[in-house]
Amino acid sequence: MKTAYLGFHGRQAGTGQAREIASPFSHGRSYFESAANADPAIRPLLLYYGVMNLSRGLVLMLSRGIRESALKASHGLTCEDWAKELRRDSPDFHCLKVKALQNGAFIELSESTARCTMLRNNSSLVNMVSRERGSVKGHAYCVGDLLARLPQLERSNIAWRNTSLCSLWSHTSSDDKKRMTVSIPRTHRPFVDRAYCDALFKGTSYSFIGENPKDFFYEGPNDTGQFPGFTDMTDTLSIGRLWLVARYPDDVWLSRVETLFSISYALGMLVRYFPAQWTALLKGHIPDAALPTIIEAIDLVSWLYPVAVSDFLSNHATLASAKEKTPTTGGTGYVYAEQ
Repeated sequence: MKTAYLGFHGRQAGTGQAREIASPFSHGRSYFESAANADPAIRPLLLYYGVMNLSRGLVLMLSRGIRESALKASHGLTCEDWAKELRRDSPDFHCLKVKALQNGAFIELSESTARCTMLRNNSSLVNMVSRERGSVKGHAYCVGDLLARLPQLERSNIAWRNTSLCSLWSHTSSDDKKRMTVSIPRTHRPFVDRAYCDALFKGTSYSFIGENPKDFFYEGPNDTGQFPGFTDMTDTLSIGRLWLVARYPDDVWLSRVETLFSISYALGMLVRYFPAQWTALLKGHIPDAALPTIIEAIDLVSWLYPVAVSDFLSNHATLASAKEKTPTTGGTGYVYAEQ
């Protein structure tokens, strides 16, 4: 741990500080192991405790000089008016909202990671970084909209709500390299229509230019900083492919750790504070169309969040370089390829 800290900050952590960094990682691993074998009735809550501990360890590692005593005790997120929705006979789990506060664990994670997402583009190793500008403070997100922006959950989201807010894409550049044409595939994807594609590019400088039976086409500046959000999904060989992600209302995008932390928090709070509704959903006592997507989301967090944390720890030079660059203020984010 001391050696890793030296690589990030150019100074070695003292023994006490190193122990403070290592302890939440150790606790987080234990929570994840317990969650893997836990009954579904409590698994999301154990998983959230694991996510919280890995996040605290990452914040302590990435933030020079910060000690355990300085970390906020609060979650950094809050549930907005859940009781009203969950009292209904057929609650809509999609519309449950979580809101980012002004401080707390979520905000510390957001700031220490500089709102970056480590990406794999046709590679099994991290070779790109997406960094969002601005702050997440004060913004609220529906659980369903968080889930719909994860490509790993696309099929279950379509079965649940007939929607997805992320997409595969391809592109070609103009002869002078100043413009780019982006195509969104529609083959074997019946949910892809003009409205879906417009939502992907809302708030960007890209505009619709045409369609054919296979694709919708949009054109804009040859600048990935003008794109919507980016994420990736790896195949069985761990080779990543970039996906476009629709931005949230108010022109906001969430990084991978912000997204997964928010989902884990929402599901953990559902189990902790609304156990009757969670049990009813598990047992089919209320309409359970949301359940397959939620179960897949739990499984996704259980393996992808540790990977996301490890990506930051294993690519400290890449993260440092991203932090030095200011995201484009006129664009929708900032993306660069590591050389």
